[in-house]
Amino acid sequence: QGQPITYHPSRQPFRHLGVLLTMDLNFKHQLEATISKVRSMTTELSHSLLSTAQKMLIIETSIRPAITFAMSVVPYTKAETKVLDSLLATAAKKAHKLAVSLPTIAAHMPKHKGGLGCHSLEVEQTVLSIRRLREALDHSGT
Repeated sequence: QGQPITYHPSRQPFRHLGVLLTMDLNFKHQLEATISKVRSMTTELSHSLLSTAQKMLIIETSIRPAITFAMSVVPYTKAETKVLDSLLATAAKKAHKLAVSLPTIAAHMPKHKGGLGCHSLEVEQTVLSIRRLREALDHSGT
């Protein structure tokens, strides 16, 4: 099309379909961007005058999807998932005006069992990984 081919350094991140990638598949940039975005969103949420129910709705419909969007592409380690999970659990605790020292397991427990109903990202990542593996195994190869 008459356009020159541009050179892109292999370690410089670029955004593709909303995910920060590098040519050497270093996902550190995506993790840092996600953590920064989630911290910003949770800080804004903690300063808002919304009710607890509204805050929890925002956590489940805006903040959690901001994290899980890249999970199908980015292979977060268990430690990285725990960091992201901790940010979500802390936001849920603050939404309920509870001490952040409350055990995270209490945030993960369902509401009918006395928890906050903020399910774990580790479970969600495991489900996504199993789904991807099943799709890969079921693929016809053509």
